[in-house]
Amino acid sequence: MDSWMKETIERETAEMTAEYGDVPPPYFLYPGVHPFSICWRMGCGETHWMVFGDWWERQEAVWNEEQRIEFFRKYPPPPLWLAWTVRLLWLQEDEDLDPDPLESDYSAYFAKAEALGLGTGEECKHAWRTFNDDAPERVKRQEEKEEELKKLEKEEKEAGEAKEE
Repeated sequence: MDSWMKETIERETAEMTAEYGDVPPPYFLYPGVHPFSICWRMGCGETHWMVFGDWWERQEAVWNEEQRIEFFRKYPPPPLWLAWTVRLLWLQEDEDLDPDPLESDYSAYFAKAEALGLGTGEECKHAWRTFNDDAPERVKRQEEKEEELKKLEKEEKEAGEAKEE
């Protein structure tokens, strides 16, 4: 990690800790963004992901399970983020579960999360299915918007050319 990123992480961690008392999880600052979104690989989303990851690693080294659970009670995960949350809480390094809860069996972890009031596996899976099922419609709407913009740009260009003649 380069010095610029280290300085950014230190500065952002200090600012968030001053404001929130800790570093909130990604979904708190960016509600509605999917865990697999490109948002986490560029710009402010990527920066926050790195800041949170660095901060979480330090907490994980000193916090016990109860303290980690209390953190997520302070910032309850939306259903779309429950699998990510249980991975941070309980997944062992040698366990190999796909981050997508529709592709792996998270049932034991979801049962623990539900018992703690953090959410249910059914809510999580439903959120993933709904998000995934809705993807073609969202893409279609975006393409329609882009086509409309192209059409407007073309009309404006033609109107400008007509004025010049």
